[in-house]
Formats: sequence, C-alpha cells, structure tokens
Amino acid sequence: MDCQPPQPTMTCIQSQIDGTEYISCSTDRDGYLLEVDYTRSLLQNTLVIDGVMFATNKQTNVKKINHKQVSRVPINYKVDPEFHSDDICVVGHVLIITNSVLVSGVKTEAKEFVWNVPLTPAADINNDGIIDGEDLGIVYADWGTSVFRSDLNRDGKVDGSDLGLIIIAWTG
Repeated sequence: MDCQPPQPTMTCIQSQIDGTEYISCSTDRDGYLLEVDYTRSLLQNTLVIDGVMFATNKQTNVKKINHKQVSRVPINYKVDPEFHSDDICVVGHVLIITNSVLVSGVKTEAKEFVWNVPLTPAADINNDGIIDGEDLGIVYADWGTSVFRSDLNRDGKVDGSDLGLIIIAWTG
C-alpha cells in the first residue's frame, strides 16, 4: 500500500458540531469528478470515519478512481498497536486512508465507507492497558530527548508537558 500522503488536490469544507467533524470535499479533473462527504468522531476510544464517495467517470472507458484522505488521531490517543487494515496506513498520529471505486463508462458510482479505528490512551506507552509507574519511568528515561513514544503531545521534546499528560491519564 502507498503510505504517502495525498497531494492537496481537493477543495474541502469542514465544520464541527458537538465533537463530530463534518467534511465535504470535491475535485473536478480531466476525465472524472469526485465528491466525498464524511464525518469523523471519537466514540468510546474508537475513531469513527463514516461517509460516501461519488465518482463520476466523464469518459467511456473503465476507470478506477482513488481517494486518499488524511485523518489525525486526537493528541491524547494513539492507534491501538493491534489494529491492521489493508486500506489504512498509520504514520505516528496520522491515518492515511485509501478508498477506491471502479466506474465503467460515463456514469456515477457511489461507495459508502465506515472505518472504526481503535485507539488507546497515548500515555499508555508500554501498551499494557494501565497508565502507571512503568509508563512514567519510560518518560523519565526519555526525558530531554525527542523519542516519539514518550513525546505524548507531539511537540518534538519529552518534557513536563508529557509528564502532565501521564499524570492526568493515570489509572494505575
């Protein structure tokens, strides 16, 4: 799978109501028109991306129309290490999602999609389901560096801000 982020070729409008993001994007290119409408929300430690893409082939041939979208994982979460999908690449706190539809001839095809991406608290550095002294020890061991696993707020350094996130999320 190609895990490169998409080139910014679509025009998008975004809004947010009660924690749910509403996104509507479109592009009109030589040979096809693509419209994508979707929502993105966090429900019980799951990032839910739910939508539909409308692909219109303007030519008589058969065309595979791809849509790549980027979704950011909320800063205080990370993608569950057990999660795997052939259509989603996880790059740090970024998801690169690929949807495709095959359109035969001059017509429009619609494809619905729902992605449920399980998340865990970012402060659970060792992935044992508990935020405790082991996670705190890892942050202290990485203190003053830019080690990704302990840079919980993704500002490029392991410092007091990351320690604060451990303390706030403490369960152990």
